[in-house]
Order: sequence, then structure tokens, then C-alpha cells
Amino acid sequence: MSQDQNHTQNTTHLSEQTNTTQPQEGSAPQGASFEQTLGQLQEVVQRLNQADLPLDEALEIYDRGVQLARHGRTLLSRAEQRVSHLRGALGGGDEPSP
Repeated sequence: MSQDQNHTQNTTHLSEQTNTTQPQEGSAPQGASFEQTLGQLQEVVQRLNQADLPLDEALEIYDRGVQLARHGRTLLSRAEQRVSHLRGALGGGDEPSP
């Protein structure tokens, strides 16, 4: 496969992925689990490490990675809040469990 064909295929794949999994405003997929988000972020890192990646495509992929990282951070924050709430409800306070 030539480099132009490979670029076209990669760009098409990114466009399909972006159009099917990415809502408006560039946010990460709604309902995506932390594990799904992390997996997609790992794919982004792998693609960005490709030496022959054109700049425009690299920027699109990087933008996707930023969106995924934000989504993952939001999910982690929600999980931390939930744990804090549960600990408070159980009288656990701020002390770690043994």
C-alpha cells in the first residue's frame, strides 16, 4: 500500500471514528466507560507515535486525545466524589481504611 493510500485510509478511519463516537463540541462519547476511554486514548498515543503521520492528521488525532483525556478525568472525578460520599455515609471520615 502506498503512503498516500495509507494516509487516506487512516484519515477515513479517523473520520468514521469521530463521526460515530464523538458528539458535538468535540466531547468524548457519552456513556463511554473509563476503560473504553482509556483504550481509545491508548490507540491515540499509538497513532501519534507513527513516524509517517501527516501534520493535519496528527493534529486531529491529538485533539481527540485531549477530548478523551478530559472525559477520563471527569469519570475519575465522579468516582472520587462517589467514594467520598459513600465513606461519609458510612462514617468513614477522611481516614484510610486498614
